Amino acid sequence: MSKITSIPALNSLLTALVKRSRLIFLIFLATLVFSLIVPNLGSRQGFAGMYFNNESWGEPAVASEIDRTIHFQKSRMSRIAYSDTYSAIWEGVLFVARDAEFLFSVNSDDGSWVTLDDNLLIDNGGRHEPIRKDKTIFLRRGQHRIQIKYFDAGDIGIIDFSVRKSGVLSRLLPRLPVYPGPISESRYRLDRLWAYVIFLLRCLLVLSGIAVLGIVRRKVLNRLDLFAFLALCLFAILAWVYGSHILAKKSTAVGGCDSYAYLQGAVNMARHGIFHTEFSDPLIPRIREIYKVKPHDDQLQFFLSPHGHYVHDLSKGLIYNVFPPGMSLLLLPFVKIAGISAAFYVLPFLTLLSLLLFFFYGTKRVDIHFGICLAAFVFFNRDVFENTVLIMSDVPSMMSLAGSFFLLYLSFKTPKRYLVVLSAALFGFAVMLRYPNVLGGLPLLYLFFTKYRLHRKPKDIIKDALWFGASFILFGFLPNALYCHHLYGSYFRLVYEPITGSKTGLVYLPRGVVFYGKTLLNTCGWLGIAVILLGLGAVLIDRKKRPFGSFSLIFCLSFFIFYAFQSIRHERYLLPALPALGVLYGFGALALTQKLTRLKLLKFLLVALLAVYPLYRSLPLYPMGNFSEEKKSLQIKKSVEANAVVFCDFHSGSLRLYAGLTAYRNNWTPDFFLRDTVLILAILRIPVYFFLDSPPSAEYFQELIHRGYLDPLKIRLISRISGFPLYKYGDN
Repeated sequence: MSKITSIPALNSLLTALVKRSRLIFLIFLATLVFSLIVPNLGSRQGFAGMYFNNESWGEPAVASEIDRTIHFQKSRMSRIAYSDTYSAIWEGVLFVARDAEFLFSVNSDDGSWVTLDDNLLIDNGGRHEPIRKDKTIFLRRGQHRIQIKYFDAGDIGIIDFSVRKSGVLSRLLPRLPVYPGPISESRYRLDRLWAYVIFLLRCLLVLSGIAVLGIVRRKVLNRLDLFAFLALCLFAILAWVYGSHILAKKSTAVGGCDSYAYLQGAVNMARHGIFHTEFSDPLIPRIREIYKVKPHDDQLQFFLSPHGHYVHDLSKGLIYNVFPPGMSLLLLPFVKIAGISAAFYVLPFLTLLSLLLFFFYGTKRVDIHFGICLAAFVFFNRDVFENTVLIMSDVPSMMSLAGSFFLLYLSFKTPKRYLVVLSAALFGFAVMLRYPNVLGGLPLLYLFFTKYRLHRKPKDIIKDALWFGASFILFGFLPNALYCHHLYGSYFRLVYEPITGSKTGLVYLPRGVVFYGKTLLNTCGWLGIAVILLGLGAVLIDRKKRPFGSFSLIFCLSFFIFYAFQSIRHERYLLPALPALGVLYGFGALALTQKLTRLKLLKFLLVALLAVYPLYRSLPLYPMGNFSEEKKSLQIKKSVEANAVVFCDFHSGSLRLYAGLTAYRNNWTPDFFLRDTVLILAILRIPVYFFLDSPPSAEYFQELIHRGYLDPLKIRLISRISGFPLYKYGDN
């Protein structure tokens, strides 16, 4: 913190708040709870939207949902429509309480049309760059139907629609409610009351959050200058916006991929013990018995498994979790104490807690501007956001590694052995979350080397290394070895084998470098990359800060190079390296502002830009919400027989979890396996359904028909679940 004369009135206010800190904390917690509960008490509001995989609104719609606002960018829309070109139709009812003028506004790339009461109001059609068109119209009291049609032919893709009363003041008040269908006047008035209550609650939440941060900050420093306090307020607002998005739709989701494996592992551990993640599928032995010697067991093991598991014993149908046990262990206490629903809130609250820790420790160790830029970069990006609203191990991996490095760094200045032990324990847990986290051993070795250079005490370094190694074995290697031995009979196993085609080799390096280079660019943006490079240069030049630069460089390159050699690639694999990049981003921000000590307002505005930038890039990505997955699964359950087998893609896990159905991922399976399995299920008199919940799944289904592996005369459309078709296959 720069030495600037503090403001007496501000310090007097903070002193008064400190005296009432308990009351302030209670107000903050109460407003947080009520701001989450109250929005669910009103009528369901928003536009009824339908999304299409083409630019001409051609049937069938691939998805339908209620959207409270129409503000979409390419990244959000393409996740719904699964296409580079798409179109959408939104319909809603606007209730006008008094005769007044209203401003309708739409900004789109490409074309959009706004129709009011079946009359064209705004024509923004054609293929074009983002163009904004406004229309003011006088509306009489009553209900008015609104329809918005939109298409995107590729490239950018954006639409932003709003309707408000004319006038400046109206922009400061809550949005006018739009309903999917007709609404009574009494219900409308109650909803308007709720809107103002929610607005006031959110204002109180932000103010009490700023007060809480000020109280904590006041206890750390005796003085707080004005612009530092403004930065504190900015962080509180950004944290609230970020947190409200994470918690917007019941926090997290479970699909048919890794998230189901992690949660199912925690449930089985809670029921049978921490070394038990296996479960049985009695249908598998019956299918295999009819198959007899074909196909190959390894291939059949993968086909008859929900993703994240594999069939260990085909003769018994015994299915094992293929992932390390760390994430399931993290969820276990919450599932054990409060039930399965509690698991959905673990990652969001862990993420928000870590956000505060990054901010406060960054502020304490360097300054408040470094702290806000560090926290913003690490958490306000799309990769962390997406992997917080899914039950995934990547965000806990990032936090465990960051905590391990930070505790080891603290042990340099505070030579206490328990810090080394805690650091090793966190590192061991990180490896239990994901085996490749062992790459963090390279920057850890660099930290030990740095400590040796600072203190030149070989005996102390050796003792610390021995304590670290013993703690890592006790808290990381040993639990994982016991887990593997229980499941597989060996103390260590790369459990992905033999069910995936993951390979390592030089031939994959060029594509890997390009892929992860693009990943960093998509995560950081050009501005973020520039600030990181500036921060790297600044710390390498400064002799005192040089270890931070070298450490961050080793940390990032370790993960980048390792994953570049792999045949299987994913953007989220680089998440553990984000804290190191965040440190460089923070130092880059300091390098930009270090000569602006007299231009305090300009310095604050520049820091505000760097703090808001990551959040601005991630806001178009909204959480999926676990209730939507549960709703789809229960709808399918009502449409099929109790003993049915459902072939799908992403929903294999959620169908098992929520509906108790047998579901397999079909589009990763050789076509003749699928054909023979369907024939076997017919012999066993087991109903077969196909839920085409992704473009690859739909394409594979059509390919099976084209090759003659499925008879089109035996295919019958049962229903559409959230726009996805559910087919029954077999003799009618």
